[in-house]
Amino acid sequence: MGVKPLYYCIHKNTLYFASEQKALFAAGVPIAISESGMEEYIFNRFVAGEDTLFADVKKLLPGHYMVVDENGNSKTTRWWNLKEQIQNHANILNPKKWFEETFFESVKLRMVSDVAVGVLLSGGLDSCSILSSLHEQEFEKIETFNISFSEEEHNEYHLAKRITDQYGYTFNHTKLEDESLYQNLIETSYYQDEPIMHLNEPHLLAIAKLAKPKVKVLLSGEGADELMGGYVRYKALKNPSLLKVISQISRFETFNKKPRYDKLFRYSKINSDSDLVIFNGSNVYPEDINQFYGNKKNL
Repeated sequence: MGVKPLYYCIHKNTLYFASEQKALFAAGVPIAISESGMEEYIFNRFVAGEDTLFADVKKLLPGHYMVVDENGNSKTTRWWNLKEQIQNHANILNPKKWFEETFFESVKLRMVSDVAVGVLLSGGLDSCSILSSLHEQEFEKIETFNISFSEEEHNEYHLAKRITDQYGYTFNHTKLEDESLYQNLIETSYYQDEPIMHLNEPHLLAIAKLAKPKVKVLLSGEGADELMGGYVRYKALKNPSLLKVISQISRFETFNKKPRYDKLFRYSKINSDSDLVIFNGSNVYPEDINQFYGNKKNL
């Protein structure tokens, strides 16, 4: 499923593979940044497909396996296709009931463990949904772990604590600042093997350190906001006609001076319905790339 990538490289007629890129370099594979990989990493925050940030280092795609014969020839085969699974799925007559049953069963499956399980609780729709599922299924003695911020606009500590107290679970919390933030940033960079593009990585590491003495497994809500439409940006797709009104408002200087509205204003200028879907979660648009790099044909 691609939960943990498998990286590989053919160097000097030898196949190297590992779950971390740094292992390849430690084994003697030379470190070299891929120019195309760097461009994609800067704009997308990741490198798609088989390529990586590093030249000659590839990753095996999810749902694929590779066979290498004695002569060094390789063949990659796709054995599982998510799109086909969705297309061949039986019609769902009651989507709400189906989703709830599927979601609850998924959470229950993750609770099958020989060690203690906790919840990485942000206070948002994503992780709170997981905690609510555990409560509805009458799981007991759940430990939740939360990180708070000094800035009130980012701090959801009170939400996480309130739902934990409501369900009678145990709440654990920490705050990451100053020297501690810097040290976790350094450590995260080492574990990541790549420049940090998601700024919550040091905080996730801090929560993992907080949780380790009490639990060995943490459930998180990664991906649930996308699944449940938890981000505000999805509301624009529900009422696309309002985007035309917002586009007109964006001409007023009063609104243009507020950075938080900049993304919405730029998004409102998209005319194609398909592009509204594609670029809903993007901060960078094709014209930004053209403006940054210029016309490469003239180079």
